[in-house]
Amino acid sequence: MRNLFSKLALFAVAALSAVALSASAQTYPFQNPTYIPGAVLAPVTLSAPGSVLFSANGLGTVSLRVTGTCTDLVAAVQASNDLGTTYTTINIYPVATGASAPTPAASAGAVGFWKSNAEGYTNIKVNVTALTASCTFALSGTPGAFNGTAF
Repeated sequence: MRNLFSKLALFAVAALSAVALSASAQTYPFQNPTYIPGAVLAPVTLSAPGSVLFSANGLGTVSLRVTGTCTDLVAAVQASNDLGTTYTTINIYPVATGASAPTPAASAGAVGFWKSNAEGYTNIKVNVTALTASCTFALSGTPGAFNGTAF
């Protein structure tokens, strides 16, 4: 019986040591940084000039896909760092399929797919100032860092 208690005590010490070792090896803070999942805005269709708003708080990259039969489109992507009070136009980059680096643009002029930097901004707005027919705007964002030349 004494031998059984000795073995149980030794097993308990070994188990507690293993738990202590695994707990002390934990270095990632489980509350900070906070995990921010990708954000997706349901597609919005406009048939006249208007705006599409997107909350980008904590995101690093935002993407914009424009589809539809729209022509004469002028859609500037704007960003705010004061919760949507003041907006400024930011560059968007077409998602290129070739080997050359994409050229930044101040606005989307046709259907297509673009990405932009959202780091430090609380809100993103697609400000459509000209539009013939209708366009559908889909926005999504990821917490990953933006690189305008690597898509």
